[in-house]
Amino acid sequence: MNALTVEIKGLAKKDIKVSVRKALSISEDIEYELRRAASMYGYYAVLAEEAQARLEGAEAKYDIWYSKESKALEEERGKFKTVEELKRHVKMIPKYASWMTTLAKYRKEYRMLKAISKAFEHKKDLVQSISANRRAENHGG
Repeated sequence: MNALTVEIKGLAKKDIKVSVRKALSISEDIEYELRRAASMYGYYAVLAEEAQARLEGAEAKYDIWYSKESKALEEERGKFKTVEELKRHVKMIPKYASWMTTLAKYRKEYRMLKAISKAFEHKKDLVQSISANRRAENHGG
């Protein structure tokens, strides 16, 4: 089975590319894992927050675009009978598909980073548990 690789561009200074399976694996060096676990969780939690902010910003820009297009259509064609009729006409504007693609991409990236950060949180907890169990075993517990 191939490892799931997540790629996200334009969110951080450098593009993000992570092999989730590799990143979440736990090596035998528990001391190394303890040092690294919390920082990795924090890193991906911050990235998830950045992705959420980018998504919310794009949604706000989309709302403004949608409002302007709706107003322009009504000025051009007159008042529409229903909101659904207006929506159908806005959806025919080529830029609408572009907005939907962008928003879907940003939503996916946010969900993925949120899931990865949650997985790192679980990894951190597991590594701490393994470490505590090893200490107990080494001290005759």
